[in-house]
Amino acid sequence: MKTKRTVLCLNGGSSSLKFAVFEVGAGEERRVVTGAVEGVGTAQGRASLKAGEEHVERAGHFADAGAALDVAFELLDSKGVPKPDVVGHRVVHGGPAHTDPAVVDDALLAALRSVVPIAPLHMPGAIAAMEAVRKRSPRLVQVACFDTAFHRTMPSVASRLPLPEALDRDGVRRYGFHGLSYEYIVSALGKDRPSRIVIAHLGNGSSLVAVKDGVSVDTTMGFTPTGGVPMGTRSGDLDPGVMLYLARERGYSMERLEKLVEHESGLLAVGGASDVKTLIARAPTDDRARLALDLFGYAVRKAIGSFAAVLGGVELLVFTGGIGEHAAEVRARACDDLGFLGLALDVEKNRRNEAVISDATSRCIVRVLPTDEELVIARHASALLGT
Repeated sequence: MKTKRTVLCLNGGSSSLKFAVFEVGAGEERRVVTGAVEGVGTAQGRASLKAGEEHVERAGHFADAGAALDVAFELLDSKGVPKPDVVGHRVVHGGPAHTDPAVVDDALLAALRSVVPIAPLHMPGAIAAMEAVRKRSPRLVQVACFDTAFHRTMPSVASRLPLPEALDRDGVRRYGFHGLSYEYIVSALGKDRPSRIVIAHLGNGSSLVAVKDGVSVDTTMGFTPTGGVPMGTRSGDLDPGVMLYLARERGYSMERLEKLVEHESGLLAVGGASDVKTLIARAPTDDRARLALDLFGYAVRKAIGSFAAVLGGVELLVFTGGIGEHAAEVRARACDDLGFLGLALDVEKNRRNEAVISDATSRCIVRVLPTDEELVIARHASALLGT
């Protein structure tokens, strides 16, 4: 790309707005600032911006996405950050119709509103951020970047749910998520990456992907971001009979079921805390915390093993995300008993969070690699403006 552009990346949530500014083009990709507005809609709102070593914070009441966007621009202006040429948004779900980044217009917004029931925790915040930008700067080009897009290459055997064909035609299928993170990791590994890779994006939301020759062929999350391995407060995969039982015998409403699987399950339900750092601190003396960590590591290990079967072996295992990058205890549990894959972890390298944590004898290399979803958004948003 010959032209250098300033790209504002937004990640709108139910009560937060994360943002970053990049300069992209002319052979350069540079993060200028990172910031967030948290506690949107509450009396304890907090806005922050980090530029190099400088950190600025502001407390206040930010009533909605528009107010959050206003304070974000005020902080950017106070540091002399150039006005954006384009705004890129992280959008968790693109539905069946959107598999590539797209310019935000009326038709796209209408399509995204129809996807809200599939991802009710994530979609409203993203849409609100787009609408707030439109209201503030109607002529500013916005680009939606979809977390589901990376998985569009999954074959039908991986994406089709064993449900009637009419439901599949209506878009009830496995989509997969964390695609922007996976796209970054694949690009960071470069052209010399091996053919068979498993990437574990582990955070408050967690998933794994099987990558063959650079593309997704299977992943743990499915129709919604609630499926797959257990997460901080999300259940992950459940026997559907559990839901039927709770509705029929315990009188659970749809709203009660949603609250259960989205906010009351996962590590929180088993260990009493959703934060892995807290669970690790409690584990030496707390059986519940230890079980939660064991259960999480076991689920990740099972996913790695299943993807080894899908890929015909694993040459590279990559850990990323907040837990994947920093929780050596979780990585150790996930890699336990995977010697049959030729995987041998170096205990000390793992403890130190080194970039390569497998030992010299391991046929499967294990890496710890920070992700950068915002940079992927910046690349896509700039590219859609052309040269």
